[in-house]
Amino acid sequence: MKPQDIQFRDQRVLTLIFDLLHLLEIGATGHSLPLQNAAARAAITNAALLLECAANSCLLALALPGKLAEEIDRLPTFAKLDYFLFAVAARHIDRTCRESELAAEVLKIRNHIVHPKPKGGVLVGDLFSGYVDYGTTNATRIPLDTRQWSVSIALPLVQSVFAFAKKYFLRMVCI
Repeated sequence: MKPQDIQFRDQRVLTLIFDLLHLLEIGATGHSLPLQNAAARAAITNAALLLECAANSCLLALALPGKLAEEIDRLPTFAKLDYFLFAVAARHIDRTCRESELAAEVLKIRNHIVHPKPKGGVLVGDLFSGYVDYGTTNATRIPLDTRQWSVSIALPLVQSVFAFAKKYFLRMVCI
């Protein structure tokens, strides 16, 4: 085989994984607190992007006809992953398992970031030393106020994305 015959594929999923690990490291080291929290927020955002990017990569691997690929590309992330799983293994995602529940919540966080909607908050404490509580997610209790995100919030969220990926790709697709 000649070098010019080798086909290369841009694997953005790997870049997101490496970035996640670097961002978590920055968030956990002796950098300033604002930089640590910015790295944690970026890690959370990358974790959500990782799921969507993986779903799109799976669909590309199916080499679907143009029009069908366009239509399926409009589906939500879990539907894309389910389509791929059915196409390669005649199975469906168990959306009731804990890994799927947490991954779905990560996708909701992604939507919370990119599709802001006005949401009221409640003042906790007094006017001068209190804070506004905008609520949390259901399963993981992640604050909806992104300014509160730290590495202690990012790490379990990233671990939940990896747990879903492990279950999905290693146990469901490869079986």
